[in-house]
Amino acid sequence: MIGEKIKKRRVAKGFSITELAKAAKVSKSYLSSIEKDTDRNPSLQVIQRIAAALDMKVDELVSTTSSPSACTNEEWMELAGRIMEAGGTNYGSGWDERGY
Repeated sequence: MIGEKIKKRRVAKGFSITELAKAAKVSKSYLSSIEKDTDRNPSLQVIQRIAAALDMKVDELVSTTSSPSACTNEEWMELAGRIMEAGGTNYGSGWDERGY
């Protein structure tokens, strides 16, 4: 899960949870809940800030495969659907109601 990947990278980089929370501009308690996977639906903006603070790409955090580049179109569409259901914004003008 995302939380496990965040914690593993945070520890590897020698960041405390407080330091990463400050760098990613999120509260320590919110970051803790993401790491523990009690908040399983962080916003894309939060994921982007955490990834940047950890010198990672977003797809490294959200990938369900061992290699982010091995993600299938179906996996990306599922992720996009989850983001839209969670109130994400449709930035493209060409998307239809299915997210394509």
